[in-house]
Amino acid sequence: METVPEDPNALTNPTLLVEVLFDSTELFDRGKKFKDYQRLPSLQHYLLVNQDEARIEHYRRNDDHTWTLSNAEAGGAVRLPDLGGDLLVDDLYQAIELARS
Repeated sequence: METVPEDPNALTNPTLLVEVLFDSTELFDRGKKFKDYQRLPSLQHYLLVNQDEARIEHYRRNDDHTWTLSNAEAGGAVRLPDLGGDLLVDDLYQAIELARS
């Protein structure tokens, strides 16, 4: 792990980045921010966590540097074998009361 000298909590070589999607920032998180993140050679996984429903979008970098999208919803999991396991959607959302339509 490499950190920023001024902030030992800020990594310069993350493998996984997670964003919680808010109405006010969703377009930026999906657009320019993700484009900037793709320039990080260490980044392998980009997760977008929905705040309104139990859904996680998982972008995974392929060997040819393209990205593959998969979605995980309630009862599902985000597969992260190279990071040691899976992220269960229900575990992530267990303490959150989602707005009901």
